[in-house]
Amino acid sequence: MACSSLLVAVSLDRTCRWCWRAPKPILLAEAFELVDEALRATDAQGERWSEAELHHVRARLLLARGQFDESEVHLWRSIEISRSQKARAFELRAATSLARLWRDQGKREDANAKPSRSAASAAA
Repeated sequence: MACSSLLVAVSLDRTCRWCWRAPKPILLAEAFELVDEALRATDAQGERWSEAELHHVRARLLLARGQFDESEVHLWRSIEISRSQKARAFELRAATSLARLWRDQGKREDANAKPSRSAASAAA
């Protein structure tokens, strides 16, 4: 039985609130399962409105695990989806998270520049 993206998003929101307060492994694992389930539902049902935010949440979960490179990939995916949907609020949110990640990694020039994939590729 396919679940509704909205129900998954509500469950994910509750789980993530707990993860941000006390990132216990069991809660992170549950949150990853919910994100994966929501992304599968998005693909199956063609409901793309939540896709950018789901990638953003997955990036934050990866940050909690210390997986910085993979987190950056999901932040870029969130930015790209947001741009394609002209969802400026989601784009700004993901770009801000990416800039914070770069700042925390000591990549201040990248964090101060306007995020673009070509600029990040050239710097790497």
